[in-house]
Amino acid sequence: MYHFGSRRPKKSNPILKNLDNLTQADLIKIRKKFSEYEGNLSTYHATKADVEIKNKKISEENGKIQARRDAFEAANITLRLEILRRIRQSLFECRAGIIKGVFGGYVEINDSLALPGDQSYVSGGKFDAKIAPSLIQKFRSEKALLDSDMSKMSQFIAGHKVEIHYDEIDIDELESKLSEHRQKIESQKKKEQELKARAATSEQEKRQQAQAIRRRFEKQISILPNCPYCFEVLTMAGAHLDHIYPVSKGGTSREANLVLVCAQCNLTKKDMVLRQFIKQKNYSADEIYERLELLGKDV
Repeated sequence: MYHFGSRRPKKSNPILKNLDNLTQADLIKIRKKFSEYEGNLSTYHATKADVEIKNKKISEENGKIQARRDAFEAANITLRLEILRRIRQSLFECRAGIIKGVFGGYVEINDSLALPGDQSYVSGGKFDAKIAPSLIQKFRSEKALLDSDMSKMSQFIAGHKVEIHYDEIDIDELESKLSEHRQKIESQKKKEQELKARAATSEQEKRQQAQAIRRRFEKQISILPNCPYCFEVLTMAGAHLDHIYPVSKGGTSREANLVLVCAQCNLTKKDMVLRQFIKQKNYSADEIYERLELLGKDV
């Protein structure tokens, strides 16, 4: 039933069932169209066969390219990345501490230590002046070789061939993909700007922290110029900030629980409570408690 206002269904043409009762002119017309159809069908099959041959050849070529790429990656990229990660780990292990990084023997490294596959940005910093220079030189050399190998890898990737049928391209999808790429580029630029801003803030915080440590050091040595634990002379470069009652045991960063001590005592004490540390080193508990009380610390 047809209702007013509804869309009338599209009328389909009837299908020719047989050739009976057709005029000569109709039969000639059908024969001509059928000949054209046969010719088009023959061309289609020939083209399809040719395309299949070409596609098979392309697939074989891509397989060979992929095999060469995999072999190159295993022999060069993977091995070189492992070498770079070991060098970087050695660099991290000689990173300068807060006090030594400000007042001791250190070297400033501004190189990015980021490697392909890293989940987060890795920056440089201050490192031990005796060990770091040779390591960073090795890192730079290996990184240059890695960059060269990665460039060769991109040539392998570019060597892959694909067949494009433009009549099958969805223009809306194409525009959407381009928009996604533009958004990713903008997002990456924003992240880089944020990282630079954080780096600047971090450097400012380090300078402020260094100034605070210097003031703390000068105040403490004006009262007691020695390490309150072992009583060796305390120097700026060798001073470590210790939690008298360890953070791991529930200690806080209150002023009364913080004291500058020599590096040897701090590294030995680690997370031991003071009483345990004194017993291990066979120090005089009364003398240490007296020195800490002199500095206004909780004991």
